[in-house]
Amino acid sequence: MVQMDDVSGHGTSQAFMWSINSPATMALQVPAGLAKELQQNVTAFWAGDELHAAKWLTEFQRAEGAWEICIEALRPGPLPSCDEELVQEFCAQTLARLARSFASRHHLSVQHAQRDLLAALLEQHVAGQRTVWKQLALAL
Repeated sequence: MVQMDDVSGHGTSQAFMWSINSPATMALQVPAGLAKELQQNVTAFWAGDELHAAKWLTEFQRAEGAWEICIEALRPGPLPSCDEELVQEFCAQTLARLARSFASRHHLSVQHAQRDLLAALLEQHVAGQRTVWKQLALAL
């Protein structure tokens, strides 16, 4: 099985906007349809359209806001459809990849809350896909 964060590509084309409410909380304004586009590209990658989808997914992983979007995709817990499982697997892999730079990616005032959120997701996915749980454990 190929891990999505091992796919090569360069640049970031996706635009994300931040609004800072306070140093401790940031709200992400996600462009309309980004979750659907994420779903489409993950599905396309696993269906064999690796050229276009791999580039888009790699750019997504490097984009500001990828952490928050992946957290939201994992929040519902294990999902029933194969396509939803693939998105959750990709999002868990993305979090594990981004966690390598956790301290520089998250302001000190939100690091504890983000760690607690990862722990809650890990607990929520314990009975779900093993790959998702493993990647969340690596992220934590």
